[in-house]
Amino acid sequence: MTFRPPGTLRVLRTLAWTSAMRLLRSASVQRARRQAASPDSRSSRGASSRRRSGAGLTWMIGLLLPVFVVQALVMSDRAVCNLVAGAHAVAPGDGPLVLSPDLYWDLYLVAEGNSSRQRLASVLDEHGVDEQHRPPRARIERMAAQRGSAGFALAESFAERGASGLRWRSEPAKDVFAASVAVVLLLLTLACLFSAFGARNTALGGRGEWVQWWLMTFPVATRSLVVARALEYCLVQLLPWFTLFPITWAALAALGAGWALPLAAAGTLAVAALVGVVRLWGESWLRLRCSLRTRRNVQGACTLGLLVSMAAVFWVAFSESPPLAFFDFAVEAPAALALLPGAWPVGALGVGGLAVAAGVGVPAAAFVGSVAATTRCLRGGATEAAGVERAAPGAWMRGAGLGVCGKELALLRRDRTFLVQAVVVPMAIIALQLIVNPRLGDARGPGVAIIAYVVGFYGAMGGCFQVLSSEGRALWLLYALPVSVEEVFRQKARLWAIICCCFAGVAAVVFSTRAGADIDALSEQLVFVLFGVWSSAHIAASLSVLGANTTQDAVQRQLKQSYVWLYLLLAGSYSVVLSMPALEHRVAGAAAFATVAYAMWQRAADRMRWLLDPVGEAAPRLTVMDAGAATLVFFVLQLVASRLIWPLAGAALHARTLGFVTAGAVTLCWSLLRLRARGVPVFSELGLRASGRSRVSGVATGLAVGAALGAIGLSYAQLLERLAPGATSVGAPAQFASSLAVAVLAAPVVEELLFRGLLLGGLLRQATPLVAVVWSALLFAFVHPMPWWPLVFVLGVLCAALRLRSGSLWASVSLHAAYNAVVVGLA
Repeated sequence: MTFRPPGTLRVLRTLAWTSAMRLLRSASVQRARRQAASPDSRSSRGASSRRRSGAGLTWMIGLLLPVFVVQALVMSDRAVCNLVAGAHAVAPGDGPLVLSPDLYWDLYLVAEGNSSRQRLASVLDEHGVDEQHRPPRARIERMAAQRGSAGFALAESFAERGASGLRWRSEPAKDVFAASVAVVLLLLTLACLFSAFGARNTALGGRGEWVQWWLMTFPVATRSLVVARALEYCLVQLLPWFTLFPITWAALAALGAGWALPLAAAGTLAVAALVGVVRLWGESWLRLRCSLRTRRNVQGACTLGLLVSMAAVFWVAFSESPPLAFFDFAVEAPAALALLPGAWPVGALGVGGLAVAAGVGVPAAAFVGSVAATTRCLRGGATEAAGVERAAPGAWMRGAGLGVCGKELALLRRDRTFLVQAVVVPMAIIALQLIVNPRLGDARGPGVAIIAYVVGFYGAMGGCFQVLSSEGRALWLLYALPVSVEEVFRQKARLWAIICCCFAGVAAVVFSTRAGADIDALSEQLVFVLFGVWSSAHIAASLSVLGANTTQDAVQRQLKQSYVWLYLLLAGSYSVVLSMPALEHRVAGAAAFATVAYAMWQRAADRMRWLLDPVGEAAPRLTVMDAGAATLVFFVLQLVASRLIWPLAGAALHARTLGFVTAGAVTLCWSLLRLRARGVPVFSELGLRASGRSRVSGVATGLAVGAALGAIGLSYAQLLERLAPGATSVGAPAQFASSLAVAVLAAPVVEELLFRGLLLGGLLRQATPLVAVVWSALLFAFVHPMPWWPLVFVLGVLCAALRLRSGSLWASVSLHAAYNAVVVGLA
């Protein structure tokens, strides 16, 4: 019996089915790999649960696919409207144009988006519209009130829509539009080519397996494998169909093409074929001939090219005012550009069969040439001969004086893909937003600070998310250094925090200069912006450690999506602090945000010591995150309980009193049960268990110090009453009685457990006693009314000091109760 290898069609069918299933089950495969790598999951979950994992994400992607399609069509319609408006603005007119109020208002929007009223006057003068043909300003203002800021079809400003489609006011404008669309389609084609070799190509960058060497082991002819692989690359692509296809379809419809949909589909399919075969040949040649460093440099250059080409498309097609210089360039460009891949459907309307022949012939010739070149490249097998990078003599000494920071900078210098992702991409995305919406640069007041902060904390997603993954399989070397692992990661986080602060500082200066902000206001805003960026960078670095799984076979380069959303939630909350008008409120919010960053870093530091141990973990102890969770639960429950009890409270008892007591009781029970479930020795950690003599002496000292501080508080209350009458009022007698009961009984227990028990205990694990005492006292003062901050801060310091000296939380409770009894009872 003679063996006959399978043919090209059978191999193609197999690879196409495999690729489709890989796309549909990618989430399930990743989840199954993580569960297989985890020792606990193998013992606690069966095969059926792994088989079902990831199905929800697949269904969600399938349901959201129509939404993405509709969004692509809507954005393409807007792009075509902008191109039509720009074409009519550049092309010469056919005599005077009388504008209706609607069309005049659309022109007004174009001018306002360009931040220049002279732009409107120049367009009207260019088209011969004199003052008598312009609608009165009062009518325009009424129209502005009626139509608001909704989006309008800017094409209607220069053209009319009839039953047969778009009717052009002049043939020159139609030619300018066709030329500009051809250039835009060429830019999108370049973006697709750059995307094929960009950072998403894991096989090219060495972060994934190269499938081709595995396929070469099949008993199939090399040419058949190459043809099947080329057709697979041509078919499994999404970017051309979500970018090139909808804008080509909309542009052909605007030009009046009868076969707009088939032409757009044929043009997109030709581009997909061209990108697929070029990717196959380039990927094979680079893997076999170039080192890993060269391939990553190619990836970085292609990623940068993708950003530039997409930014150019967004600048032309989606900006509020079409750039007229682009249309002048499109008119002066050679007409042969309309025959190139991607643009030939537009050229087919002018030259007909020649454009179709060029559009089909170029991808076909590229397919044949790429198959031949790839087959020739693989004739000796798929063994990589130049994949190992050779280091120059003494290269390991470069940057040695900078320690860990020098290593990170050397990584940026050598890995261009990492450089683009960590430095170029964050700035490019913000610049792209400014291009699409130039009004962002005109923000005033807190808007400038918020935009600058967004630039900084988004930049942290590039480098800070990879403080652990950048070590790769050499992570074990960090444990052999003469410094702690925590110090190594702290230095890396500080380096990236400095880089992100530079991003935010440059953005703040640029935006403030553009908006004409005051230099004093800029200095104050910049302090809070840099403080927030520094804290958010440490949050990102902490999440990178907490979300990494070092027991996997493959190095995890990207953080899980859940941790990314958590970072966006935590870092985005600081924008509320920047928008606060009062300086003291911003200071309090910044201190709370820094505490969140410290809590995240403390959790990450606990895990750093056990990164290489799949079973061991740190001993359960109090953390700052426990204090933050308890405080958040308390304030949320207090708000909810006050709202629910308000209708039942009546006049004899204030609803806030019942809300405070209910929230405090639930928070205490929840915190104690949660800590005991984790194995934390609650009574010893919180200071609830102490010897009888120390507890009695501590309580006596607390009562005496609290009464003395309360006497000082009475004088302070009188001073406040003179400066702000009514600031110390406690309301009616019934409300006074309930307030006194809460102040003496409930508040000392709840607040001392939160601030001198959980918070102080968590801070003392890594901070010095002085820092822990001052930090907890500051946060304790910030949750009270602002006029009482100085005295409450002193109370917090004394309570914390007595708690540390006596070792008992009841001592600080007695001090707090005595102080409240004197101040509230006698004020």
